[in-house]
Amino acid sequence: MISAPLHVSAPPPAAASALVPLSTLSTILSSTLHLQLTTARLLLSQLIRTISLLFTVANIVRYLTYLTYQATQFVSYKTFRLVHYLSRQALWMLRARKRWQRLNEALFREFAMLVMQPNPLLLVLLWPGWWVIGGLWWVGAMKVPI
Repeated sequence: MISAPLHVSAPPPAAASALVPLSTLSTILSSTLHLQLTTARLLLSQLIRTISLLFTVANIVRYLTYLTYQATQFVSYKTFRLVHYLSRQALWMLRARKRWQRLNEALFREFAMLVMQPNPLLLVLLWPGWWVIGGLWWVGAMKVPI
C-alpha cells in the first residue's frame, strides 16, 4: 500500500501579520539577559573552582616531587657510604692477605733453611723412613692370632 504524500499547510494569514508587542519583547530580552548572566556566573565560578583545583594538584605534585628527590638523595648517600665501606673492607682484607702470604713465605724460607742445613740431628728427626719403621713396629706390636 502506498500512502498519499503529506501536505504541510501554511499558517493562517492573521498569525503571520501579527506584531509582537514591545512589552513582550522587553520581557523576553530581560529574561534572556538574566539567563545569560546566570550562565556566565555559573561558568565563571566553575572556572575558578577548576583553576583552584589545578593549583592544589600542582602543589601536591610539587611536594611529592620534593619527597621523591629527598628519598633518592638519601638512598644514593647510603649506597655511596655502603660501597665506600665495602671497598675499604675489601682493600683491608687484600692487604691482610698479602701480609699473610708474606708471613707464610718467610716461615717457609726459614723452615727450608733449617732443613737444608747440614745438621745430623735434624736429618735423623725429619727422616721420612721413620714412617715406614713406625708402621712396621705397630703392625708387629699387634697381637694377631694365627
